[in-house]
Amino acid sequence: YAGGIGETKEYGLTYRLRDGKKMTVQDVVYGKKSSIKKNIAKAYAKKVSKEGYKYIMKMKYSDIAYYIKPGKKVCVCFGPYQPMGGHGCSVIVMNGKI
Repeated sequence: YAGGIGETKEYGLTYRLRDGKKMTVQDVVYGKKSSIKKNIAKAYAKKVSKEGYKYIMKMKYSDIAYYIKPGKKVCVCFGPYQPMGGHGCSVIVMNGKI
């Protein structure tokens, strides 16, 4: 690519073994379900850009991509053009439940 950002995106899919239901970021990130999006937005604002906070707060939980790493870590992923600009692929590591 000539001066642009790479078109990469990281994500994963996690399903419960018990019933096969697809899990959302609320199901795997540690903390109160009502404050998980706020915690992700704060971490993104601190690591990447303050401008992304409002954008993340408007997202649906089902639209937030993530994958799980060993050691109860959840990597929350944002594509190259979101939130708020062309930062390239951004990954925020959060504490997980599983």
